[in-house]
Amino acid sequence: MRTYKINEKSNKKLAKDLDYNTTFLTGLLEGLSATPKYIRSKFLYNKEGDRLFQEKMASSSYYLTNSEFAILSKYKNTLLEFFSKDVEQFQLIELGAGDGYKTKVLLNFFLTKDFQFSYCPIDISSDVIEQLETDLLKKLPSLEIKPIVGDYFEGLKEIPSGTNTRKVVLFLGSTIGNILTDEKVPFLCQINKLLDIGDMLMIGFDLKKSPSMIRDAYVLSTNEAFSKNVLTRANEELGCNFDLNYFEHHFEYDPISGLGTTFLVSTKKQYVYIPVVDQEFSFKDWEPITVTVHQKYDDAYINNLAKASGFEVVQNFNDDPCFFVNSIWQKQ
Repeated sequence: MRTYKINEKSNKKLAKDLDYNTTFLTGLLEGLSATPKYIRSKFLYNKEGDRLFQEKMASSSYYLTNSEFAILSKYKNTLLEFFSKDVEQFQLIELGAGDGYKTKVLLNFFLTKDFQFSYCPIDISSDVIEQLETDLLKKLPSLEIKPIVGDYFEGLKEIPSGTNTRKVVLFLGSTIGNILTDEKVPFLCQINKLLDIGDMLMIGFDLKKSPSMIRDAYVLSTNEAFSKNVLTRANEELGCNFDLNYFEHHFEYDPISGLGTTFLVSTKKQYVYIPVVDQEFSFKDWEPITVTVHQKYDDAYINNLAKASGFEVVQNFNDDPCFFVNSIWQKQ
């Protein structure tokens, strides 16, 4: 063990704030102890991470945003028909709501129709939820909004079922592609358990396409800043000593499996110390940390995933170039 001089005043402050950081600390320790090392993508989202992600989505090379926006814009009336069929009202529940940029297409349109619904955005970031709620209350004052800060599943548990009311869960942006392969079905099954018969889940899937187009979307400088921000977060919230100058951002894509992976690679042998637990981690020359996975899909994969999770595919909606699909599933 190398020795480090610990700033006692700073360390006491970190210990005082540890309740806020416990989930991040546990996740970081788990990932850095693994072989190979990883950091779960959900930890990329703090206030600065949220800002960088919005910047990334605005890039012309990041086609996913515009593709899904086009789908929701084109099929908003058809989506309303699906969501409202055979029920008196529905609850639109969004997992990882972000700034609601694409969802506002639906909210604006649904409010013009004579049908009762409410909107419940769920996000781990309190900053994001606060900004979204403020914006919606200002721009859509007639919208019934019930925001929840926290974990997806805990948030879903807070939403009661209503008589002749359907829950419609939105999981947009191909966030499903950021979940590890062996964790996808358990994740979706857990959502299934929290829904009632007839409830719906609409998921955004990024489809397989030209590998060069996919690589262009993830080698952006904004994506590098977004990925490295998790190291800055560890330094600021947990007192770690990650030196961002000695980590390089890399993205790899396998067109056979459809799996893309973002790495932060250590450019030299180095040590990182976490003072709140007095623990050190060593890095070899060119050792990677997996930061995010980005699964790309085809129709067979989507159908199999729905079946394995206890859902039935109701309808798929594609953008015109077929870069992206929003798939509506229903619990039977």
